[in-house]
Amino acid sequence: MTEFEFVVPEVVQQLNPTDCGIFVIKFMQLWSNRRILVQLQMYYIVDKVIKYREKLLTQLIMSPENEVRENVYQAMDQ
Repeated sequence: MTEFEFVVPEVVQQLNPTDCGIFVIKFMQLWSNRRILVQLQMYYIVDKVIKYREKLLTQLIMSPENEVRENVYQAMDQ
């Protein structure tokens, strides 16, 4: 049987109750063992979180996988 080392990384916590999902997404994108802490610390600036939310929303809406993309466009025109 192989033994695994169980590691709980020390990561930055969001400062409000609403950014946890953004932090999880960013954590997964930046995952590379030890560098994650420094990168997340630099990331948490309120303006950056807002910009990242906007970028993520745009990517989700514009994705070719988004089957209701046209509905979003129509709703924005109303």
